[in-house]
Amino acid sequence: IHRKILDDRRKNILAGLPDTLTRRSVTLVHGSPADPVWGYILDRSAAAEALSGATCSLTLTGHTHLPALWAYHPQTGAEKKNFSYGEEVSYMGVPHLANPGSIGQSRDGEGTARYMILNPERKTMEFRKCQWPRGPFLRKMRRGGYPESLIRRY
Repeated sequence: IHRKILDDRRKNILAGLPDTLTRRSVTLVHGSPADPVWGYILDRSAAAEALSGATCSLTLTGHTHLPALWAYHPQTGAEKKNFSYGEEVSYMGVPHLANPGSIGQSRDGEGTARYMILNPERKTMEFRKCQWPRGPFLRKMRRGGYPESLIRRY
């Protein structure tokens, strides 16, 4: 549906973006390192696979729209880490993988915008969430021709 709605200029901008981006000690992908566009990291096995070959301290992912934090220990594999919103978390020591969630398509039932503040100099991150006015956005989706099934996800 997005291809029908986006104009050529926006399509070209998206087509020009890299599948994987690495800056300092952070790798960014939409899906997973093995499948940067379409991969999903939903469980311990997928997190371990992604982190076992990590070349950076932190890998940031998305795609699932679900906030998550994993740490990788070579002897025991990936471990899901608990975090609290608004509190700083260190990603020093072992490779970490984090998904901040989604700004506009939260899939956790709360409908909040999820994001992360990253401090690469200190190797810390802070998960955050907030309410946002969805009404105008949903009206724009309807005018844009999005299917109701996608609109109701918000």
